[in-house]
Amino acid sequence: RAGRARIAGSRGGLAMHCWVAVLLAHALAFARAPLRVAPRTSRAAPRLATTAVDRLNVARELMEKLRANPPPEVHIRPLDGRASPPFAHSTPSSRAPQESRDYDPEESARIFATQPMKVLRRQLELALPFCAFVLSVAVDRVLGVEKQNRPKRAAALLAFISGCGPAVIKAGQALSTRSDLLPSEYLAELQRLQDDVPPFPSELAYEVLRSELGVEPSELFAYISEEPIAAASLGQVYKAIRRSTHEPLAVKVQRPGSLEIVALDLHILRGISGVLNTLIKAMKRDLDVVGIIDDFGQLLYAELDYTKEAAHAQRFAELYARPSDRIGAPRVFPELTTRRVLVESWVDGVRITDKKALARWGLESDELVQTLVRCSLRQMLDDGFFHADPHAGNLLVTADGTLTYIDFGMVSYVTREQRLGLIESIVHLVNRDFELLANLYKELGFIPRSEPTGPIVQALEAALPDALDAPVSELNLKNVFAGLGNVMFEFPFALPPFYTAVIRCLGVLEGVALQADAKFPVIRAAYPFVAAKLLTDPSPRLQQALLDLLRKRSSKQGGASHLTRLVGILEHALGYTDPLTLTENLAQIYLIPEHAPLVRELMDQAVDMLDYLASRAPELVDGALDTARAGETVEDAELRRTALAVQSAVRGTRDVLGELLSGQPAAHSRAQRLARALLAEPMGQQFVLDFGLKLGERATVRSAGVLLNWPEEQLNRHYRKKPTAAGEQEGEAAAKGAPRR
Repeated sequence: RAGRARIAGSRGGLAMHCWVAVLLAHALAFARAPLRVAPRTSRAAPRLATTAVDRLNVARELMEKLRANPPPEVHIRPLDGRASPPFAHSTPSSRAPQESRDYDPEESARIFATQPMKVLRRQLELALPFCAFVLSVAVDRVLGVEKQNRPKRAAALLAFISGCGPAVIKAGQALSTRSDLLPSEYLAELQRLQDDVPPFPSELAYEVLRSELGVEPSELFAYISEEPIAAASLGQVYKAIRRSTHEPLAVKVQRPGSLEIVALDLHILRGISGVLNTLIKAMKRDLDVVGIIDDFGQLLYAELDYTKEAAHAQRFAELYARPSDRIGAPRVFPELTTRRVLVESWVDGVRITDKKALARWGLESDELVQTLVRCSLRQMLDDGFFHADPHAGNLLVTADGTLTYIDFGMVSYVTREQRLGLIESIVHLVNRDFELLANLYKELGFIPRSEPTGPIVQALEAALPDALDAPVSELNLKNVFAGLGNVMFEFPFALPPFYTAVIRCLGVLEGVALQADAKFPVIRAAYPFVAAKLLTDPSPRLQQALLDLLRKRSSKQGGASHLTRLVGILEHALGYTDPLTLTENLAQIYLIPEHAPLVRELMDQAVDMLDYLASRAPELVDGALDTARAGETVEDAELRRTALAVQSAVRGTRDVLGELLSGQPAAHSRAQRLARALLAEPMGQQFVLDFGLKLGERATVRSAGVLLNWPEEQLNRHYRKKPTAAGEQEGEAAAKGAPRR
């Protein structure tokens, strides 16, 4: 009785005793010493536990008794006050359909306070292997071999989590993107986590259908498959045919007891948050572990509520499912959907990674992957509501080439400010401006405002050159995330949930893209979308990011000029928006007094480029402009690259130019309005006049040089002047709103 009283005492004392006992138990297990059972003082009750080992022995004896004689199931009372069925082996046919339930940790604590043995049993199931893992890592650190043994310990952590049930598996999947908490070796292992489990018996699934829908399944379905088509940790899917309309359906049934198991594991995780806080503080992190667990609990409870998944599917269809974009989503049947049953239209399709099936239908993997990337970017950066788990099993392609998303249990949201921050971070990464990137991380709350950014900038420069020195078309997200992850683990980063959801989504997205097309780089398709956002979004933040990108002269790109960078971004953005819209937005950005020096710089570079094209007119006509001349100077090489970029951009405007030349009224009207607007601005008038005069002067002098046989080098030295340091400072001051000298 004394031992039972100690175990059933306060929750704080119980947790402390259990964790101390578990650590000692692991030490004994590591030494391969048998665990002796403490002697009893009488046959009726164990002797008083005076040490941690004694308390563990008492708990072991109680667990053996529980296994031999399990107690009757305990009924809980949910928030609405109605009696709820037992947790485990209840009869589904006796249940009434349950209403939607949200995660409430306080209610869970009240429920499980009446079931200490169930909590203790599950605590020991989780704690023993976890403490074995923690102690092994601690021993590695003491011996100075922690880094060398990371791969082995990461594999052990993966094996432990894989056998711990749906809640812990989902938590492990969430941890796989937390580069601020775990080193890259652990992240790589956890990304292999799968929640594939054997299906539960179909008889239980039919009982859930009968309980939730209130009628026999045969009254609603003319046919339902005997075995599930797909199974996961939280539910499984059957194919059915609706009796009233003969429509093929996908019927998703939740695994019995899933909510109760998840609730218990979340309660235990929350109870040991103090231990987790200590571990995280030892890593010099300042995180609210309770808040993280509660956020995770809300997401997991939402995934267990199929009425919410149905609402997500309907919202996704409203936002993105358009035949013109070849994006689809299954139709939801709300009248047949409850918290534990989801009924949707059946999708006849194949996985986006099934190349043979796609080839039989005459579909190209490359086009489908581009459709996938565009839709995913639109979800994250345009609307902010996105499918957070776009793996190959959730992406089906139908015979007409429509890419259909399924399984909306995991979705996430990104606010407009967060979307702007993501776009800015992409710009700074491509621009290699790690100082601005570190400052942006501070603004977004990723690092404390008191943290100096100098060491972080140096770490970013050291970690990312291999990933970012390649051209944009060859960048690899995996390399970028790995480099960023190493920095985030080294410094006190605290990643918000939206960022980890985006990173997970992008990582899964690149994995699917590479499975479908091994040579497809995701950033090649993503960068044009970001470029279009930079050139068309009215946000002052993005406009300033665009100007920072254009003003940055990169030695890695041979000193790319302002004009070259602008034309390159325009060339990428033309795939997402038309030239007239781009021109209108650029005019709004540039035609303000503060940006006058930038416009003059662009004008001078444009005149130099046109003058260069005039000097290479024969090669331009023959299409040999991409061939460098013998003895080509650095300045000529830059002008040739700019001219080639302009040629490529002009090809992207063929449709609009064709409409203008063919006299299309709509195109003519827009072009006229744009021209009037530009010429109505005093700055526009002045720059058009200056541009014409400079170009005319250059043409006159070049013609005279040809007649007088002047050397080409003399003309180039006379006209092509590099901007002085003072001029660059003037441009930067003007961009910041400082008065010009």
